[in-house]
Amino acid sequence: MIRIERGSIYTVTAKGAYTGKPRPAIVLQTADLRLESIIVLPLTTDSVEESIVRVGIPPSASNGLRILSYAMCDKISTVPVANLKEKIGRIDDLELKKIEAALLTVLGFSD
Repeated sequence: MIRIERGSIYTVTAKGAYTGKPRPAIVLQTADLRLESIIVLPLTTDSVEESIVRVGIPPSASNGLRILSYAMCDKISTVPVANLKEKIGRIDDLELKKIEAALLTVLGFSD
């Protein structure tokens, strides 16, 4: 099994309420856990105002995105590792910190 790094962006092909079509998603789960499933955060290109539940990820050479995308911090998903397809890239540490802060609020851990 390959090592899937936290913060990496993969195309995910899982069927679910918010993952019905192939879409990029950020890996949230630590690489130290090698389970059959993995926790991801889907991305959208739907133009929305950045907020605590939507963290903007501008395109860059390192993340492989071609258009401004938003991490949907209120749509945390667990998918089978087999549903991770092409690795697109990786977000930078500052973007990961913004997502972590948003998740603390969304999950109620910042109270």
